Amino acid sequence: MKFLSSRLSKEDRVKAQGSQSGIDFQEALIRGLASDGGLFVPEKIPNVASPWLNQKESFLHLTNQEKHQRVGASIVAAFAEGSSLQKTALSICVDALNFDIPLKELSTSTVATAEHSLYLLELFHGPTAAFKDVGARFLASALGVVKAEKPRLVLVATSGDTGGAVAGAFFKKPMTEVIILFPKGRVSERQEKQLCAWGENIQAWAIEGSFDDCQRVVKQALASQKLREKVELISANSISLGRLIPQSIYYAVASLELFFKTGLSSRFVIPSGNLGNSVAAMVARAMGFPIGQIVLAHNANRAVVDYFETGRYEKRETIATHANAMDVGQPSNFERLLDLFGGDWNLAKSNTVATSVSDKEIEASIVSSFRDYQQVVCPHTACAMKAAKLLKGAAPVVVVSTAHAAKFESLVEPLVGGKIQVPAALAELLKRPSQVEMLSIAEAVSRLV
Repeated sequence: MKFLSSRLSKEDRVKAQGSQSGIDFQEALIRGLASDGGLFVPEKIPNVASPWLNQKESFLHLTNQEKHQRVGASIVAAFAEGSSLQKTALSICVDALNFDIPLKELSTSTVATAEHSLYLLELFHGPTAAFKDVGARFLASALGVVKAEKPRLVLVATSGDTGGAVAGAFFKKPMTEVIILFPKGRVSERQEKQLCAWGENIQAWAIEGSFDDCQRVVKQALASQKLREKVELISANSISLGRLIPQSIYYAVASLELFFKTGLSSRFVIPSGNLGNSVAAMVARAMGFPIGQIVLAHNANRAVVDYFETGRYEKRETIATHANAMDVGQPSNFERLLDLFGGDWNLAKSNTVATSVSDKEIEASIVSSFRDYQQVVCPHTACAMKAAKLLKGAAPVVVVSTAHAAKFESLVEPLVGGKIQVPAALAELLKRPSQVEMLSIAEAVSRLV
């Protein structure tokens, strides 16, 4: 399996097929970005689902963790074919996916029965209480079995949860330094604490700017040959295959679970910002797993929504919203989305839809989720809960719950009228002293490049 740049022309893509062009999975993890600034994409999407669709009884007898570890290993091995990571796929997944990812059916006596069953896929049971734990822990585990030729520098721009997950995954890893860049004043207080409470080999930089500014700094650093001569430079954002591929695992598992239960392909409603999590679902669907329509639930940042409505994509300035982790005006993974559909707008929108949710609708959705389903949800999950109400038909609907509501207590607690219990791991982090540097964009660039 080879990986190519998302910016290759169709002609160059055809020439690369079957040639020695491209790099393997391991090298793509280490390099992060292609030399032309594009994102690495697989030369083809392997069909991983077929064997699992014929193993109903053995699948259902596995525990939740075992399902994710074993299905995950088959996915990783397929993409890592030909690299040294192919043989270690299972051990990497066992190490990284050592927590439950429950799929909960929602029921209510106060809302009229819907045409379909509604489920909540809870991705926040990892050590930093957000879905980013899956990709970050996988990346750290995978790199742990690859010998470093020189000191590693892990760079990550974050709009909320990514930085904390990466810090937790790489904390005290030998020969590894981590620099987290986040937009000052644009993450929740508890999210900021998660970014700044580590010390040791973790640095947190509060940048005067938006998430898109932080992301641009990271991309400039990744393109710096001078910096690469000093360190092995690793990207831990969703531009990394080490984040994207493992995030496809929980979509594969949830879709199998519901297919064996209902005989139907499931629809997934995903809180969407930089599009890494959303594209991971599309990759799982392309691998043959029983996934139907995918709904991208965006906040007021409408670049992707407008693309699906008009066929035109325009980069936008970032708008600050309640769902801060989705405050992205120029989503990097849009390149991968286009690549998956060959740039064909009609094909892209044939089984994918995008919608925008306002702050007022987020607040109302938090209230209704608690009232109707007794679920306390974060503002990002609230976007997806709102979008799910638009769906008709019998196929199961899975709302993807990306973060624990306790990270957003100042918004959520007044709306639900009570205190939210803080997960133990998060509570422990909140006790630690913060260590952070305040930098301008220019200062951050000069420090790195």
